[in-house]
Amino acid sequence: MAARKTTAAAKRRPPAKKKPKSYAKPKTRNEPEPKPLTEDRAVWTGFRAQRAAARALANDAEAPRLDLEQCLEISALIRKNQEVPGLALLKQLELSDVPCKLPLRCALFLVNTYRCAMLNADALMAAQIAARAEPAKQPGAPKIPVDERSMQLVDDPFALAETAERMDPQG
Repeated sequence: MAARKTTAAAKRRPPAKKKPKSYAKPKTRNEPEPKPLTEDRAVWTGFRAQRAAARALANDAEAPRLDLEQCLEISALIRKNQEVPGLALLKQLELSDVPCKLPLRCALFLVNTYRCAMLNADALMAAQIAARAEPAKQPGAPKIPVDERSMQLVDDPFALAETAERMDPQG
């Protein structure tokens, strides 16, 4: 067997280090953005926000999170009362036969994340609608009051006004 020759640069190069598994790129990066499963953009925004928060905290793409059905169920209650406690929202899920089977602390975090994102999305969309409905103000010429102290307009650009002619010592 022949010995393999190596260059001096190859001998000095340290071995390549593998990236930790948590920093590896997910396989879903190149997939297109999913289409919303609901027509309510605020609910969809809240659903995506709580899902992203759950994934980030668990460092896992399949982290436990609220389902879209659960988000739709509590969205009406949140819109009626923006200050509704998280425990009341979880109780609403239990009463509506779509209980949240997550640990209490995790469920409260996800419900509160959902509520904040949904309310902020609602406020943003309302502000955008109001901005589109408001007519654009067109700047006009400023109104100058006409009185004895204001200058008079003349036809000839170098002609003197009556007041200036009276004050002219040469005339």
